[in-house]
Amino acid sequence: MRGHINGVRALIIQDCPSTHYIHCFAHKLQLTLVAVKHHHDDIKWFLGWVGVTLNVIGGSYRCKDEFREKQTEAVKEALRLGELQTGWGLNQELRFGRPRDTR
Repeated sequence: MRGHINGVRALIIQDCPSTHYIHCFAHKLQLTLVAVKHHHDDIKWFLGWVGVTLNVIGGSYRCKDEFREKQTEAVKEALRLGELQTGWGLNQELRFGRPRDTR
């Protein structure tokens, strides 16, 4: 994708030389987490624990429903107090994937 000779990056720059290449921040963050995880056992343990917790919540409809109810109430309260803002793409339910090598 980002090859400077034959990649999509090169094709876009040929078409519009004033463009700038910025690698995806989320991908950089994922690669950083993976690198840190390989060198620090505490981080590896924590990320494993988060993954197991999410699997337990996600695997049980009852736990998932309870979590969503509590989260909805917390978001409503934060909105009421002005601690959160509303807008396009905000306060949506997201999935948390396990950090793993992508290459």
